[in-house]
Amino acid sequence: MWMIGPDATISLEHLELNVQYVERRDKDPFFFGGSTAIEIKTRGAFAEVVYRPDGDNSNWYAVGLYNWVESNIGALDKKSASFHLGYLLARNIRLVGEYTQNFTDKYGKFGVGFNSAF
Repeated sequence: MWMIGPDATISLEHLELNVQYVERRDKDPFFFGGSTAIEIKTRGAFAEVVYRPDGDNSNWYAVGLYNWVESNIGALDKKSASFHLGYLLARNIRLVGEYTQNFTDKYGKFGVGFNSAF
């Protein structure tokens, strides 16, 4: 098994861009052994843009994300895009809303809620 790929982050005062690409090869990941072993080849990437109107002092933020995965096992393939809005209610409590469009199976999903950490 091996995995390789670059990633990069570019930060400005109000915007941050994160990108990553990865290639991975797995020989016999299901431990079949012998002649029934299969090799899985997977590659993927993501790009994410984070916007904070007041920089590090922002209570509001917005995130756009694109994910792409391709494999010789079709069930692992994915292409999706998400848009996320968040508001910091307290130091460790966020109100969030997100929409994700899955281009592989043509369905989208929407979610709202609270995130917290204590």
